[in-house]
Amino acid sequence: KGGTRYICNYLRQQYRTPVCQYISADPVDTRVVDAFFQALSPVELDVYEQALAKRQQQAERLAHAQAQHLERLRYEADYCAHQFRHVDPAHRHVAAELERAWDEALEALKQAEAAQSQRDQAGAPPEAAHSPALQAAFRAIGQKLPELWTTEVLSQPQRKALFRCLIDKVVIQRAR
Repeated sequence: KGGTRYICNYLRQQYRTPVCQYISADPVDTRVVDAFFQALSPVELDVYEQALAKRQQQAERLAHAQAQHLERLRYEADYCAHQFRHVDPAHRHVAAELERAWDEALEALKQAEAAQSQRDQAGAPPEAAHSPALQAAFRAIGQKLPELWTTEVLSQPQRKALFRCLIDKVVIQRAR
């Protein structure tokens, strides 16, 4: 009768209470479509590229810090070995303490190298920025999609699939 409507049926499904709200779909759909096209705008794509670049920088800093940590552990193990080799054998207690420190340094180095090896094998390549050709394609579709939206080129399931790419959920609050 009155067009497409959305209903709030959570309480009905959970507790078998009556439907609490009926909302006309047209204003909601208009707002959702506007938000969707705004997310496809070149400004949003530029922000996304900047976020990817920042994430890449953070990954590089983390890798550098991990490499420095391994270098420090190697130095410490070498230093402990040097001290142990130069201790007077007559000082058994000192030699035993130096050997224990050397073993601990080697164990810490072994664990750090194993962790580094696991990270390298997992090797999720850091996300790279999109190529200029892909950026141009995104911008082109972002400009043409609003024209195509109102035509019958895109089916309703295709529109919903596009929405789900960028919009997780829509929350409506009734103004009082």
